[in-house]
Amino acid sequence: MIAFAVALWLGILLLFEEPASSLALHFPTVREISDLKSAFLGSLGSVSDPEALVAGLAIGERELLSEVAKDQMREVSLTHLVAVSGANLAIVMGAIWFLLGALSAPRWLRFVLSGSAMLGYVLLVGPESSVLRAGAMALAVLIALALGRGSNAIHALAIAVAVLLMIDQSLAFDLGFALSVLATLGLLLGARPLADRIGFLPRPLALALGAGLAAQIFTLPVILMIQPGFPIFAILANLLVEPVVAPVTVLGILAVLVTPISPALSHFSTWLATIGTQWILWISQRLSAQEVTRLHLNFAFEGQLLIWGLVLGVIATITFKEKARVFSVGFLVLDFALLSALSAGDLVRSDVANQDWKVLACDVGQGDAILIRDGGRTALIDVGREPELIQKCLGNAGISKVDLLVLTHFDADHVGGISGLEKVSISHVLISGYEDDRPLVGVVEDFLARSGASVQEAVAGGRAKLGNCSLMVLGPKDPQSAASSNDASVTTLLDCAKYQVLALADAPESAQRSLLPILLPLIDARKYRVVKVAHHGAGDQFSALYAAFRPQVAIFSVGLGNTYGHPTKSALKLTAELGAINLRTDLDGAVGIDFASELQIATAGKLAS
Repeated sequence: MIAFAVALWLGILLLFEEPASSLALHFPTVREISDLKSAFLGSLGSVSDPEALVAGLAIGERELLSEVAKDQMREVSLTHLVAVSGANLAIVMGAIWFLLGALSAPRWLRFVLSGSAMLGYVLLVGPESSVLRAGAMALAVLIALALGRGSNAIHALAIAVAVLLMIDQSLAFDLGFALSVLATLGLLLGARPLADRIGFLPRPLALALGAGLAAQIFTLPVILMIQPGFPIFAILANLLVEPVVAPVTVLGILAVLVTPISPALSHFSTWLATIGTQWILWISQRLSAQEVTRLHLNFAFEGQLLIWGLVLGVIATITFKEKARVFSVGFLVLDFALLSALSAGDLVRSDVANQDWKVLACDVGQGDAILIRDGGRTALIDVGREPELIQKCLGNAGISKVDLLVLTHFDADHVGGISGLEKVSISHVLISGYEDDRPLVGVVEDFLARSGASVQEAVAGGRAKLGNCSLMVLGPKDPQSAASSNDASVTTLLDCAKYQVLALADAPESAQRSLLPILLPLIDARKYRVVKVAHHGAGDQFSALYAAFRPQVAIFSVGLGNTYGHPTKSALKLTAELGAINLRTDLDGAVGIDFASELQIATAGKLAS
């Protein structure tokens, strides 16, 4: 029994250390499990967001969700639903353990089958840090139950963390792992005591609210390291969707398992589950659309101390005896008052489009869309991949007319959202002269023909007026001879009274190198300078170009969790070492910049001058 337990644990923890090619050799069932997952995802075909979310809750599949749905769920802290955690494993193992118990199966058989089911599920969803934490902790509990010694969840968590860190020390720097551990610790330490404090509510509601509060409080220090503020509707959103999470997960897992046996039954189970996911998506849509969605908390040293003080104060209040609890409550009140003073008047809005700005980087996921307005005129450089996202940005900004549209090249993440401009009047359009025969070119050309806009190829050295500004095309010099569409992407410099904006599209290092002699005489060191970093912050940047321009602000238009590794550490380091403020749409959302009296930056509504 003990030998099997050790072997099973090591199998879960070490399996993913092997290269993919050796997995099939040493663990033949891995390929079958992978094929099962692929068969289920393949059976979904072209999926809607409700179906995609079923796959997310059941097996942690995130890629099928649209960027719009991801953004809405992120805004109200519901993205954890598509990160497999202990709750998923509890559903899988608990169902098997108690079912076998009802059938009077011997303890050893319940252990073997429950552990095997857990191993299979971990293999199915993949080796994410939260999955490894949940699997190791669940196995520790399972071993204790199998040995008839009872279980202590805190001890199981401590053992799981210790063993995982001994095997893979890099987990100590993994924010996902930290969030998973802290959220679990919060649930174990704080959920019931907090529920007891609100005992005037029905017990199920009090437990759900207590669990949400505990998880949010314990993970707050880490959350504020990776996002610009605390989501105001996080607890409410999680409370509202909680009743449907378990049924959706069970139905989703059932759909996966029966796919090879009966695709029809799999589709029916998925359809039933979408009833719950439609509710989740509706909640995230409604709450994320509110004007105020985040409360910014100070990121400086004193703010971090107060945040950790809040966590420690909650722990003390929960664990201290009645007399000592008076001091911990007083500490909490003082800590919260200081935090409120630091963040007073700094409520974060769901977008910055309705504020004063001259330059607005729309949050369009993994793509580009930069709005510039001056003297009553508006320019738009690229439109992103998804029509809904650019349409939302233009709508929030109140843009009904684009005087100049620049489509730098015909990659989908730059022009795929063109139909999002359906309700916008377009006057003039500049496009790349590169000979591109991809289908999307025809789609864009048809749209522009229907729009009635004046379309012409961008020519290096060409100029256009935008209010009191001048927009100059820097490159490409010879698009016909360019090696790729990226090499031929249109790069521009907007020169205004107080500021300059250098938009580098997807220009690689070689193209940037050719721009340097053209750009040098145009740089005005007396003005504020903003750069839209080339190719979403890819690694092939020409450092001399950035050093010559020396921007105060660097915009990285990039999608959260993209598979390209954008932005790269080297690109972020390059601009930071030049003294630029690095702003990322994946972490900051939409970015607005104004130059009225001094440089003002708004990220998701947070002003930082």
